[in-house]
Amino acid sequence: MKRFDAWRSQTGLALIAALFLFSGCSNDAPIRVLANGEPIEAVDYAGKAFPFFYILVEEDVDGSRIVGGEAEVNFIDEDSLEVKLPGDAVEEYRRVGATNEFELVGGGAGDPALVVENTGPYKFVYVPAGTVEGFDFAGFLGFETPVDLRTAETAIYEGEYMGVAFGTAAVSGYALVEGRGGELIADFSDGSVAGVLIEALVPIILDEDGLENDALIATLDLEDGVITSRGFDGRVTGEVSVVIDLAAPVAVDPAFMNTSVDGVFFGNAGESAGALFNGQVTLDLDPDPDLTLDFQGLFLGTDAALVAP
Repeated sequence: MKRFDAWRSQTGLALIAALFLFSGCSNDAPIRVLANGEPIEAVDYAGKAFPFFYILVEEDVDGSRIVGGEAEVNFIDEDSLEVKLPGDAVEEYRRVGATNEFELVGGGAGDPALVVENTGPYKFVYVPAGTVEGFDFAGFLGFETPVDLRTAETAIYEGEYMGVAFGTAAVSGYALVEGRGGELIADFSDGSVAGVLIEALVPIILDEDGLENDALIATLDLEDGVITSRGFDGRVTGEVSVVIDLAAPVAVDPAFMNTSVDGVFFGNAGESAGALFNGQVTLDLDPDPDLTLDFQGLFLGTDAALVAP
């Protein structure tokens, strides 16, 4: 994608800082698009701009970068969309034939297509893992559920799309998981949310030999989740094991710091939920030195019992 080539060569730390800030803190924040009780079809996205929650991973000879935040996606019509990340120019994508892939207008062979999965009240937008070496991108948007439509006492959101990236300034690792390993439970009667954000095996170089034969096995949980007027928030905790040089997994003692979860409900009954989460974790790799990693991730899930027939 041209945007990230330009970002790598022209901006540096100033834009990295900007990307970490949610655009909701600026005057240019995209306006929420709310469900209104009417059925939500694919055509209903056309002509609307949505807040877009995303994570971005890039690794090259200059190092590794993991960022995330809130941006904007504008659906010009059913076959064209615009993506606007903080600090970057608007880029237009156009549907390829009758597929769910969208190519960058004016792009070249090195610019990957975006895949847009439509699930009704939300859309999952991503670049398939492995399409571009050292680059991953995923996010979500949708029709958010206003408070007066959250009529269920509880909801159990079974994970449909989950992704997480871990990294330092030197290395990073990313995993996208579909249809397994995540479940959030929202209790609207007492205003709480808890559960598993993701279970994933994340390839990442952990030792000094530089070989790509290490990995993290992580289960990340949402704790202290509180339902808010927009959605929900909370913090991240969990369990981590490490695989070094293809050896058997070894559980380590993770210390989570500066974590946050920002979630929203989608649909006419809050039948879907999405969350962006981030923070840092320090791993006790005794006898080796402790390792501190940044992480960014996302969760998308649906309670099938709340989906309208």
